[in-house]
Amino acid sequence: ASIPLIVAALDLIELAESRLAAGAAAALLRSPYMPGADAARSSCAAIERDWLEAGSRDVTLAETVAALDRRAPALAMCWRDASAKFAHERTASPRNWSDKWRTWLAAAGWPGPRTLDSAEYQACQAWERLLLEFSSLGVVANRMSRSAAVDKLRAMARETVFQPEGSGAPIQILGVLEASGI
Repeated sequence: ASIPLIVAALDLIELAESRLAAGAAAALLRSPYMPGADAARSSCAAIERDWLEAGSRDVTLAETVAALDRRAPALAMCWRDASAKFAHERTASPRNWSDKWRTWLAAAGWPGPRTLDSAEYQACQAWERLLLEFSSLGVVANRMSRSAAVDKLRAMARETVFQPEGSGAPIQILGVLEASGI
């Protein structure tokens, strides 16, 4: 849940489902995992300033799209089109939530247009495994409310241990016991 790629996915889901803290929404807009992030970075920083000046503590997707209309119209259009396809249900099965979130993330442009590095790619694969694990909750919970589903997904992400595989280093620093096994 602390890997930036996954934070962006979780925040996008929360923004679509309810409200997101304005600071988290501003960080999401500046994230490299959003479409056109490099070109719109200063515009998105201006949106955060606007929210701070207005005293906004949290924002909805509609408010975010309205702010983007003024500062980053291309991203606003992308999210408006994506949200139009996003059916807002009160309850659904875990599998339906997973499918719905996958569709929303893809339509919103996550994980962005750039090529992911190895660690990001592995995080993306771990995200897919997490969504599959979330889908399997349907065995014990037929239907979940929107807020319960998002809360459970965040909790599962926090509990998931993730360490990207690294390439073997040419030099290894080992203790006596580790070295004896090699």
